Amino acid sequence: MPITARLGFRVLDCFKDLLLCGYGDFDNDNHELGRTYVVCNQFTKQWMALPVAPAKEEGYEAPVSRLVCEPCISSNLDLGDGEPAYVYSEYRFRVVCIYQHKTSIKLDVFCSESGKWTNKARAFHGCRKLPDHNVISLNGELLWFYADAYFGTTLVALNIFPLDLTPTYIGEFYDKPRGDISVSQGALHIIALEGATIPTRVSIWRLEEGRESWKKQCEGLVETPGCNYEPEHLRVLDLASGEARNCLL
Repeated sequence: MPITARLGFRVLDCFKDLLLCGYGDFDNDNHELGRTYVVCNQFTKQWMALPVAPAKEEGYEAPVSRLVCEPCISSNLDLGDGEPAYVYSEYRFRVVCIYQHKTSIKLDVFCSESGKWTNKARAFHGCRKLPDHNVISLNGELLWFYADAYFGTTLVALNIFPLDLTPTYIGEFYDKPRGDISVSQGALHIIALEGATIPTRVSIWRLEEGRESWKKQCEGLVETPGCNYEPEHLRVLDLASGEARNCLL
């Protein structure tokens, strides 16, 4: 891959064996000219460079970039010889750049079938800043936490196959602490921290089938006695028992 040494090159997302990597191009005045993305397979050493993405518009935050694959995609996706046009139509994927400006969300979406970028925009009332670590893709959707006075804390889901900016609000989380979302065994989970004291109570919730409610899987305490963060003082949550135990990291 010819750009691995370029300053600012980052791994942005992954799906099975595939990595989404990228970097921004800037002029002498530090104005962004565009972003370059590469989808690569670290095991087969194959890679595909995408056409340069549109530059960030004035007023928008730096994008959160995600690789979204069709739910039925094979793990044996062949990326070809690095040419952007060399893709198999039966393996559809999207690279989605999410830009935010106040309450507006703009998506630049690369389509593997057409080999082109398109853009869509939508206003989300009361939308908070999207944290990079808390935006995930699952089964052809993009999901992130959303909070306002009307919906409480919930998850927003956007369907990327086909692209639809009509949001679905799933799994209301009114009476539970806000946390981070993740995927385990094909299901959405929330890791929630309750309070800012030591020890901190940690609870893990799983989104039930039907996507209308969350079920608590376990809870426990995580503490760092003395707040000195020495390894021998760290305690972690045992997910099987829901109890904290000593752990040398």
